[in-house]
Amino acid sequence: MRVKTILTATLILLIGGTAAAAEASATASVSWTVLPFAVVGIRGGTPGQEVLVSTPLPTPSAEDVTRGYLQVSGAIGLTVRSNTGWTVLVESLSPSLGASDDGTFMWPVDSLQVGVRGSFVDVTTSPQVLASGGRGEHDLTVDYRAHLPAEGLPSGNYQAILLYTVTTQ
Repeated sequence: MRVKTILTATLILLIGGTAAAAEASATASVSWTVLPFAVVGIRGGTPGQEVLVSTPLPTPSAEDVTRGYLQVSGAIGLTVRSNTGWTVLVESLSPSLGASDDGTFMWPVDSLQVGVRGSFVDVTTSPQVLASGGRGEHDLTVDYRAHLPAEGLPSGNYQAILLYTVTTQ
């Protein structure tokens, strides 16, 4: 009888353990973080965190001289791609736009302004905010405006060497 009781108790424990295992569950949790990013590139080019652009400045037209500044519309096209808010900064890598052929004139970089959608900022050797925006892909057409010296612009090779950088907000 004792053997029968032990066998019965063992069977009950085995059946109960199997039933409990069938009712057991496990939970797994998977998570990820999407980090903010923003890249800038020359329209049609490979994007990155910054773009270096060297743009030759043309000889001013009679209209430019009358107006007092050289206007270069659509000097460069930039594309910004981002999954968050972004800001494009611009700065000059040179303190001047170049010198006259005879070396007697240096066109200072603070004569240059760059603009997007009609809003211009002065260019310096420190980063300046050019444009801001939100998520998505944004095309920016950048215009240049270079104020001409009152005494006239002597012949020379002039260019704007600018660094465009994108940051996230």
